[in-house]
Amino acid sequence: MLALMDRGTEIPAAATLEQVGDVRLEFGDDPENSMLASSHLLRLASPVFNRMLQSGMKEAQHSVIKVDVAGKDEFNAFYDLLLPKAWSAEVVTEHNVDSLLGISDYYQVESIKQKCESRLLLLPPTGTRLLQAHKHGLKQQYQRCIGALAKRSTKEDLEVLRQSEPDILLEVALRKQDVLKPLLPLKRMRKEIAKCKAALDGDEDSDDDDSESAVGNVDTPTAATLEQEEFVAFYSLLGLWAWDADKVTVENVDSLLAISDYYQVDIIKQTCEKLLLSLPPTGTRLLQAHKHGLKQQYQRCTGTLARRSTKEDLEVLRQSEPDILLEVALTKQALLDIFMALEELRTLHPEQEGLVALQKANNTSLIHSFHNKP
Repeated sequence: MLALMDRGTEIPAAATLEQVGDVRLEFGDDPENSMLASSHLLRLASPVFNRMLQSGMKEAQHSVIKVDVAGKDEFNAFYDLLLPKAWSAEVVTEHNVDSLLGISDYYQVESIKQKCESRLLLLPPTGTRLLQAHKHGLKQQYQRCIGALAKRSTKEDLEVLRQSEPDILLEVALRKQDVLKPLLPLKRMRKEIAKCKAALDGDEDSDDDDSESAVGNVDTPTAATLEQEEFVAFYSLLGLWAWDADKVTVENVDSLLAISDYYQVDIIKQTCEKLLLSLPPTGTRLLQAHKHGLKQQYQRCTGTLARRSTKEDLEVLRQSEPDILLEVALTKQALLDIFMALEELRTLHPEQEGLVALQKANNTSLIHSFHNKP
């Protein structure tokens, strides 16, 4: 065809957006805040736009589409990537990846969404990135962030999970347990921990119980729901010369704790806590300690569940007290910091392992409680 043209004839330019734009995209409530777009291009790229612009749909009838998922500038950057020869993975940057991901996921443009995930895989994993991956179905990014946060996470990372998705916080806590599990039985760690302990001055050993045993759900009834015989057992302890700590048993400790806490009878309440300190720590026991203000039992259960907890322990915390689940997850992270510091110093500074590891971990109580376990 070019051969048939006169040499002085100019080759026609490509069509402009104004020439091919047959649908108007409106952003917000201001009709002036809009842009033209090609319906053919939108339909080819997105199944969502394709449904909107099919015959009979109001968007097709009026040639107007309301865009709520992004602003005009953000959508314009997305639309530019749909134009012929405009696509390049380098166009997706750290600065625009969040908006492009949101738009491409909403309109189901998989090519752009996949490039967004590729970019996110190069950025630091955080709690916010984990939530983003969950929201937009980025499976590879989700697993990467879960794995990274299981090994090392900040309080801010875990806090954002607690506020938005306690189920994901539970998953991170379980993964932390998986990371800790192979580290806990290592006898070769005892020398390093002993060095740390020897460097301490004036701290007392923890008497935590590291039993892996679990107990059933523990009911802590309120005074309004107490059975008569339970209150009789409580009342019998109040009589003159009637007090005997041995009368608080495994069978009645839960009811006696509830009654003594409600009526503020501290001598019975303290005896109940003393007995509970000898029972296996579980998620339910931790909730019980939190409810009745048993500080020593609470710290014991938190420390033990940080070292070793079942899915059931963490699940009961997720359902009842996500804040306590967050605390357990943070304590697990403190333990991981200790182990990682020891591993690093064993290689780099073997002569200073104990004391420097202690300074890096900054958690002497956890070192003590672990040191005392078989």
